[in-house]
Amino acid sequence: MIDNKRIKSSRFALFYTFFVILGTFTLIHGWFPQLHRLVFLCFGIVAITVLTAPKFFLSKEFIMIMIYSGVVYMNFLMGDKFTEGKEVLDGLTLASCGAMAFYYAKSDDQKHKIQLFWASFIIILIDLIGTLILYIINPEIVRFVQSMANGGDNTSTLEFYKYGLVEYDMLHGFPVLIPPLIMWIRDDKTKRIWKIIGYLCLGILVILLYIGDATTPFLLSLIAIVFSFLIVKNSHKRSVRRLLVIGAVAVPILMFGDSLINGTLDVAYNVTDGELQKKIDDFRQMRKSGEMEGDVDVRYNLYESSVDAFWGSPLIGTNDLDSLGGHSAFFDRLGAFGLLGTIPWVLVFVWLTRFNYKFLPHKARDYYLVGVFCFAALLLLKNMSYFYTWYTFVVLLPCMLTLNVENK
Repeated sequence: MIDNKRIKSSRFALFYTFFVILGTFTLIHGWFPQLHRLVFLCFGIVAITVLTAPKFFLSKEFIMIMIYSGVVYMNFLMGDKFTEGKEVLDGLTLASCGAMAFYYAKSDDQKHKIQLFWASFIIILIDLIGTLILYIINPEIVRFVQSMANGGDNTSTLEFYKYGLVEYDMLHGFPVLIPPLIMWIRDDKTKRIWKIIGYLCLGILVILLYIGDATTPFLLSLIAIVFSFLIVKNSHKRSVRRLLVIGAVAVPILMFGDSLINGTLDVAYNVTDGELQKKIDDFRQMRKSGEMEGDVDVRYNLYESSVDAFWGSPLIGTNDLDSLGGHSAFFDRLGAFGLLGTIPWVLVFVWLTRFNYKFLPHKARDYYLVGVFCFAALLLLKNMSYFYTWYTFVVLLPCMLTLNVENK
């Protein structure tokens, strides 16, 4: 007998896809900015979960999210400028993504998982077309528009979004989507159509990251590709052993293979352009001088500023925004909130990661761990703890890893 309660909750799950489209579709952001209100969209997702997965609100994940939200809001009330704009949204982002993850994992709703996947990747495809057109006009268009947004010029920014330009924040959610695509490609049981979709989506993500000048997620995506192809199917121990062997071989090369490394960097410099080329040149200069150069030096100083702010007040953090580097989601929270605020945030990440891991088939778990590595590295290296990055990691990644794409 069919569970009527389950059917009803499945129907309500369609609203998850609807809210995700409103919150992540660049064209909607550009043409209808009044609909792009992430606080209300995240609240809508949480409200729908009362009907789809009410037990989420009794989970330890939700309780810890509420504790973290309370810390953020208390800091806001005390005048902490770091929390401005995120006093409510930070907690709602975690709650909405956790709620969707809870529903999709517990219900294994294949129909709405597929709807969510197609909605997400059609948005990415449209962003690719719009971004490519604008990239031909100005190869640095994505960073140029992001700098306008950071400067408060929202009117001009929205004009570019009307043409389908990908949002810079979205690019940082792409690396975690690489492992499931490669799993589809490598699995002999995957239907041919899904293998084609895997190759197509992989190409779209890499192209968007390159033309979007998003160097950190681009490099993380390359690492995700390598790690995903190194995975030994259905053997976690052999996968780990293979990585250790490759690591053992790579360490002496990195330490003593100067000519090989320099030659590789020279080739990479000649075949790239934009921000990626600048980063490669920084590494070339670092190898010559033996000291940090360019953007690497700048980032290190920014991370160091946040760490110094933490040591100044390790328990509750500082209310001085100027003392934070502003370039790392983890280090900035450590400096702003201290241990009392950062530990709940880290526990939310750990518990949501473990929650999703439990519901994955064994063959998908190593690929999931590659995604975990990419997301953790992103939180350490970039200040990108936003809705899209949490959505891709907590919701879309496990959904893609559990999609029924195999031949029966």
